[in-house]
This record gives sequence, structure tokens and C-alpha cells, in this order.
Amino acid sequence: MVGLMFIILEIKNKLNYIDSIPEEIASRFPAMPGIDRDYLEEVLEKCQKPVEEITEDEYGEVRDILHSLEMYIEYIPEEHKEWW
Repeated sequence: MVGLMFIILEIKNKLNYIDSIPEEIASRFPAMPGIDRDYLEEVLEKCQKPVEEITEDEYGEVRDILHSLEMYIEYIPEEHKEWW
């Protein structure tokens, strides 16, 4: 499970990025894939333990969440990425 802490940090950074988008800008975006924030928080909470106790399934969930966030950010039109 090399890189788990890096993946978790990336998830938190991407969430901060998404959360910082002002509503007036976000409302102009085309439809984006949904992110289940409750599920995301639950998985991150489960990973708040020593790395050696994290299961392969939990590791897979964390990687899947990172991929979903990357896809979400990809949907943001380029002209709107420049504001921040």
C-alpha cells in the first residue's frame, strides 16, 4: 500500500480545490459526475489508522475516490480554471 498517505493528501487537496469554487462560477459548469461526499468522508475516516491495518478493499476505495475527483475536476471548463 505504498503511497496511501500521498493518495489521501491528494484527495484532501482536490476536495479543497472543489470546495473553493464560488457558487456563481460552479453554476455555469456543464453537468459533472456526482461525488458522494458522505461515502468519501466515511472512507477517509476508515483510513485514519496505522497503514498496516488498512485492508486492500479500503485501499482500493481510496484509489477509486481519487480517480473520481480527478474526473470531476476534468469536467471543469478550462476558462473557469483560471479564476483561482
